[in-house]
Parts: sequence; structure tokens; C-alpha cells
Amino acid sequence: MKEQELKYLLKQVATLVCDYDRTTTNPDLTPSAEALQAIKEAKERLNLKFIMASGRPLGFFMQYGEVIAVADAIVAENGSIIYLPKSGVKRVIGEDVSSTLKALIEELKVPAELFEVIVSIPRSYEEAVKRAIEERGLRVDVE
Repeated sequence: MKEQELKYLLKQVATLVCDYDRTTTNPDLTPSAEALQAIKEAKERLNLKFIMASGRPLGFFMQYGEVIAVADAIVAENGSIIYLPKSGVKRVIGEDVSSTLKALIEELKVPAELFEVIVSIPRSYEEAVKRAIEERGLRVDVE
């Protein structure tokens, strides 16, 4: 690709989206100052917005001011939470199903990590939880 073509294509891009883990991190999965600086420079030079995307819970990112400072938006919990750091606006998608699922998990007495929308359970409970979800007709993805 010629340099002129590349410049033209870059002008068509308005937003840069990156996954967090192993894309913008050090080997220990902490934010990479070098990666965040490169993103900041690209934002300024190309007039881009930057979205950090991750399966991690939003609370994880709140401990890293350097990520919050460079991100125009954070998409967390596999797309179920959208957070705009500069305004503090947060949109949660799937909250109603999540609260029903959390009640089911508690009823089944399954050990779990409960986030805003995502529920993480040990593999050994997966089949029992899937059966209970199916019996109740819940529309939930189990991964």
C-alpha cells in the first residue's frame, strides 16, 4: 500500500478500539505505559477517539487512572457495560437477566464471582446451572 493510500484510509478512521489483555498490557497484565502513550499520540495526531474493550469488570479499570485518562469509552464485561470516563455516564445492558441469574445462582448455592452483569462459576457446576437456566427459560449465554 502506498503512503498516500494509507493516509487516506487513516483519515476515514474515527475510533481506535483495543482489547485490554495482552494488547495494551505488560506481561503481568498491568497497563503498559508505552502502549498507552502510543494510543495517546495516535489520538492527538489522527484526531481519534479511543475505546478500551474487555471481558473484565469495570471496577478493574477504575484502579488504573492511566487507562481512564486515555480512554474515551470503556466497554467492559464482554460488551454489557459501556462507561464514558470523562462524563461518568455508564450504561448497563442485560441487567434484568443478570439479576434473575444471580438469584438463581444463590438459590442453587453455587459458589460464584458476581459482577454487574457477568456471573463466573466453577466448571464443575456448569451442567447444573445450564439445566436450571433452561428449566426457567432464561436467555443467557453460558461460556
